[in-house]
Amino acid sequence: MLSHAYKARIINLFIIVFIFLLFWFAHFTTSTNPEIAVALVLGIGMTFLSFARQDIAAITLIVAMMLSPEFKLAGLPKRDIVLRFDDVLLVTFFMTWMFKAAYYKQLNLLKFTSLNKPMLMYITVAIISTWKAVAIGDVQLFSSAFYLLKYIEYFMVFFMFSNIITDENQLKKFMTAFFITAAILAIYGIFQILTGVPRITTPFEGKTGEANTFGGYIIVIIGILAMGVIKAPTLALKTGFIAAVLVFFTVLLFTYSRSSYLGILVLFLTVPLVVARRQRMVVVLLLMVGLLCSPLLLPQKVKQRVLAPFQGETEEVTPFLRLNPGDSSYLKVQATQNVITFWKESPVLGRGVTGVGLVDTQYPLILGETGILGVVCYFWLFLTIIGSCLKARKFLEGKKGPLIWFWKTLVNGFLCSLAGLLFHAFGANTFIILRIMEPFLFLTAVIVSIPSVLEKQEHPLANASAPSTV
Repeated sequence: MLSHAYKARIINLFIIVFIFLLFWFAHFTTSTNPEIAVALVLGIGMTFLSFARQDIAAITLIVAMMLSPEFKLAGLPKRDIVLRFDDVLLVTFFMTWMFKAAYYKQLNLLKFTSLNKPMLMYITVAIISTWKAVAIGDVQLFSSAFYLLKYIEYFMVFFMFSNIITDENQLKKFMTAFFITAAILAIYGIFQILTGVPRITTPFEGKTGEANTFGGYIIVIIGILAMGVIKAPTLALKTGFIAAVLVFFTVLLFTYSRSSYLGILVLFLTVPLVVARRQRMVVVLLLMVGLLCSPLLLPQKVKQRVLAPFQGETEEVTPFLRLNPGDSSYLKVQATQNVITFWKESPVLGRGVTGVGLVDTQYPLILGETGILGVVCYFWLFLTIIGSCLKARKFLEGKKGPLIWFWKTLVNGFLCSLAGLLFHAFGANTFIILRIMEPFLFLTAVIVSIPSVLEKQEHPLANASAPSTV
């Protein structure tokens, strides 16, 4: 039990912080733009909601990951600094959650998974690299610190949800919120197609949305839905999953995002690797039929978009590769070549976050910003994620229960989506885009939590307080 004096100190501290926030809010409402005032109100609201109903606060955050407006906080020569209401909700929820853990003296019960170490190492390398770059004047402290905080924010999503999730009912509620949000986005995408939007994007992305972002998010969703077609126990469910795959695939096509096309192709090619042997031949045959028929079935604009880099006047960018200088792919290759030049100046630690400017491909960006050490930590992280998925997959083998088929769908579908995203990253900053990374790391936390949650449900009295090691 907590002592009365300890409780009083905690409550007094909370009151002081709350009063400070009220004064701060009064200042902002009179001296700053209304977006910041609204964000602050939402943050205060999230603080109290997190104390009163933690699961509802978590569901609010899951929805806000994709349906949160954003506004420009500051402008820089190379990048704009953009803040989303979701950023405020996440930080306030995380701080409140940690505060509650301290209040109830439960910090010793926090779960530290196998993913925490590579995440911490990558952030450490990024901080050291950026500190060095700031010290020698290669980057601006404010902009670099802001983007570093964004990177840390992504990992906060994983750490928090992997600790919040404690039972299967939570998993069901959180995944329901996740798929309702996905359905809203699908409807929004179809609406854009019907109204003739040139390239469809996610909601609230400002004046110039990024189609790559929507494409990457859809890759995450389609992997799970495609596996649902295979794993669903009834014909009605299979039909529903097929319909959902077709809707999301249609939306993805109209993003006209070539990196998303590459990602979805790799996703589908990965499916035979994770299904049962008796299903593998059927899946391979369906994929072959789909690939052979795609030139006849795909819209003409999609085919033109795919072939555009190789048409018209072209220039050699690398041996055996010629691209149209007016196409974005040409600019991405040029940016990659520039990054390699920058990287040679500091090969081990790179030039720090924002040190190589805006680069629209993930792997050169990591190399340029954090050097060889950052690349090693990055692939260590994703190998660990794959390992955790395989452990969860093995755990679910032979398990019985009404939702076991769905958890198998989630784990195997996520593996396919991850393969797709790794290739999507050849044409986009996939793993630093907030609208991709937050849902991705939320699902990672869910998958890492599945074995401990189901084990606890099977043996409620055994190892009730033991931290997860998945």
